[in-house]
Amino acid sequence: PASSQPPTPSCGSSCNSGGGRGSSAAPRNRGPLSEADRQAVALRVTQLMKDMDLKRTGSIDLDEWLHSGLLARARIPALEANSQIDLVLQDVLKKRPKILLELQRTFEAADRSGVGSISIHDVREMYKRGLWRWDPKTGRAFGAGEDMGLARDEDGPGSGRRDLATELLEALKLDNTDRITYAEFMAYCVGRRKQQVVLHFYDLSNGMASVVSPWLLGKNLEGLWHTGVVVYGKEYYYGGGIFFDKPGG
Repeated sequence: PASSQPPTPSCGSSCNSGGGRGSSAAPRNRGPLSEADRQAVALRVTQLMKDMDLKRTGSIDLDEWLHSGLLARARIPALEANSQIDLVLQDVLKKRPKILLELQRTFEAADRSGVGSISIHDVREMYKRGLWRWDPKTGRAFGAGEDMGLARDEDGPGSGRRDLATELLEALKLDNTDRITYAEFMAYCVGRRKQQVVLHFYDLSNGMASVVSPWLLGKNLEGLWHTGVVVYGKEYYYGGGIFFDKPGG
């Protein structure tokens, strides 16, 4: 399917494999690889195999290949996020070898335009057809015959009917766009949830820096700043090492 194809490098008119007439590309060195080159290639291939072989079979299946390509295309905002998705998938695949393929088919069914991402209209259609039954608030599936409280086209504000598509979009999105990428979809499916991150600034001088800095330094300093990052209910800070405490402590 078009939506599942890994990105392919494209060439303009100046991209010519033969370096012939009209090509602005510099001639490539076609000599034999050095021993250092061979080692670098072998190391890279080994790393790619380790990253892509989620089932640890020694080979890469089509679903693993597509998974790697779609994660790369999604450009999730944190390099470590992809590895977090894969670590959970590796454990789940031991018990359910077909789960990756099932999730890809679910994503593909929603990606009606075949662009590799899902719009809110796609999500709303999946709910209306009963193909998706997730409750974004609880993270569980609605039971068979259970009223999902779906908002209908004629429902106005204050109707009490839930717009699950909007709720799910808010739960999955990691940026300000209005589409869900494959990486965001997979992160949600393996149990990863968004967490608020707060940066605290502390003036270690308690306001004295702005008073004495013009006399001592010849310029005004608003404060002597120390910072702490609050996430998952704890505040992390650096003080010769990384420590954590209660937020605001």
